[in-house]
Amino acid sequence: MQKNYVPILVFLVLLLTSCLEKHEPVVPSKAVPPVRKGLMAGKVIWPSNAKLDTTGVRVHSFKGAERIINDSYVADTINKFSTLFVTKPDGNIIMMRYNYPGQSDNDITPQSTALAILMNAPITLSLSDEGQLQMIQKIQMDPGYKHLVQEVTNAVVAGRAINDTTNASMLEATSRLFNNASNQRLLTYRGTPLKIRTSNPGTFSIENNRVAHKYVVGIYKENVRLESFIIEGTQAFASSFSEILNGVFGSGYSTPDQKIYTNTNDGIYMFKIRSGKPGTGDSALEYNEALNENVIYYAITLAFKHLPLIGAECIYSLKKAIQESIIGAVSLKEAKDANELTDKILDYCSHIFSTNTSLFEDCPNFEKPNYNSSFLPSVGKLFKFIGKVGEVGEALNITTHIYDLYNSRAAIDTCFQVLDKKVVACNSITSVKVDAGTVMPNDTSGFVHSTSIPLLIKYSGINPTRVAITTGGTQLPSEGDWQSVSATNGTLAYTFNTSFETMASRGMWKLKVYLRTEAGVSAPYSMNVHYSYLTSYTPPFTEGRTAEEVNRDALPISGIPSQVTSSNVKLGTYAVYSAEPSIICRGRSSELYINVQSNTLSEIQAGGYSHLKFYDGNGLPLTVLYLQPFRFYQRVCLNETESIYHARIKYVEVFFR
Repeated sequence: MQKNYVPILVFLVLLLTSCLEKHEPVVPSKAVPPVRKGLMAGKVIWPSNAKLDTTGVRVHSFKGAERIINDSYVADTINKFSTLFVTKPDGNIIMMRYNYPGQSDNDITPQSTALAILMNAPITLSLSDEGQLQMIQKIQMDPGYKHLVQEVTNAVVAGRAINDTTNASMLEATSRLFNNASNQRLLTYRGTPLKIRTSNPGTFSIENNRVAHKYVVGIYKENVRLESFIIEGTQAFASSFSEILNGVFGSGYSTPDQKIYTNTNDGIYMFKIRSGKPGTGDSALEYNEALNENVIYYAITLAFKHLPLIGAECIYSLKKAIQESIIGAVSLKEAKDANELTDKILDYCSHIFSTNTSLFEDCPNFEKPNYNSSFLPSVGKLFKFIGKVGEVGEALNITTHIYDLYNSRAAIDTCFQVLDKKVVACNSITSVKVDAGTVMPNDTSGFVHSTSIPLLIKYSGINPTRVAITTGGTQLPSEGDWQSVSATNGTLAYTFNTSFETMASRGMWKLKVYLRTEAGVSAPYSMNVHYSYLTSYTPPFTEGRTAEEVNRDALPISGIPSQVTSSNVKLGTYAVYSAEPSIICRGRSSELYINVQSNTLSEIQAGGYSHLKFYDGNGLPLTVLYLQPFRFYQRVCLNETESIYHARIKYVEVFFR
């Protein structure tokens, strides 16, 4: 009997073909994932009209990526508050879930996604556990919640990722819901951020006064930094978004950080304290250190919201990775407000989490967490989206930490003196002004015209015997800087001799003035002193009007110090008289132009010039040439008898930008 091998061959071909195809394993139609101890189970409920290819779609928690079987999943949520991501194979987010104590179900839906978007915003970091639960209830009752749910539904149906930063309607709906939930109001000043106390012998105490950001303290003696330390932020929680936005953190504070410094050696001790608030233009070493500390703290706090409890070595590894990625790669000093700073940090965190799958590689083996390396990229994509929401509704990314950073004093400078192991308080200077008697008569602008700066120092309650002045804004006086002075009736006249090289910027010195008495040293008085160049000068009279004639006849203003102008512009002026009737002069018969020789506007700007002021022989101001687009001249309307007006000019004063 002949055997028929055809059915066997057909079966083998079909089997081989199926093995070569790439697709998800086939599961029974009613099968669901097994629920192991410590895991939660739920449904993934898609919008009814969504047409999705769920091949490769996974539910991501920190601990693993789980398959969706017949629209069911199981996952390890780790913390009592946690986030789950449903992602495509390319890593983009389809839907989300925010887990919290007392939830009625574990399903992942457009509703759970809308809630998860808002509850993952940085502002929730400042909510207590009770505050989070209250906020969840408030969000779900808000009419804007249904609107955001609809936007999520539309995105899923259209095949758009939840983290699509070009989805303007989703961004707007998220911002609107936040504004409703927060009753948003303006931020207010936080008051005194630190408590500074002294005691004997030579002991100084600095304590955080319930602000959430960090300060860096530097202690100096004769310009040498003796000690530096960090005043840690006080962890604070609020019960609602509106409390955060108004600086009300009544739901609990941690114990304020306090540092003690003791030095019984006689001397003057300067304390330089900085928060690192961006945009202050501070050049102090403590400023950079504080900025780094606060940025790293903010980024790590964002990360810990999505991580389980990990060992100390893993925390160090995470901090090191964030520090190298953020601080080493970018400067945040110019962020003009809290929103711009948080947007930048979210952007950097997004990059770190989206690209770095080895944040815990330096952990010891016994502490290294068994984490899902695909989870952090989902967090990174969400940060990117939330950062874009922040551009629509700024306060969404405010936290206690950022609130306090932008609403507390950025710089605190103070000084103390130790005498015979006793701390003596600094005394105060009430005002310092440039002596008005040194400028042209009737001109009280306070500008000086040389490197000798006459100052009038007023003080109260002390008898100063010595004065010291430093330049540059951060320099502290050394023993050689102190000069003996004679002062009476609360006033001290003193001339400070310096150089153009010590200017902080073109045409300006930054000074700090100190007074010393037998009892101690005053706190520094900071001031800016502006320089202008004053010289004898009479502009020549010319009848020519061509550029060649103007340049030929213009008289250069010579002697301007090269240190205050960075251009080779030959600044010179001339006067032109016209007897033609002028509409501008309203029928008067003649006019005079005092003009700068024909340098281009860009050349004059490059030279740092601001304006010129002309005086007569008695020092009375006559006219001013202002630097304006397309012209640097002044028209003076004259009578016929005033045709020699230009000859009255005897002095010119040059001002700089």
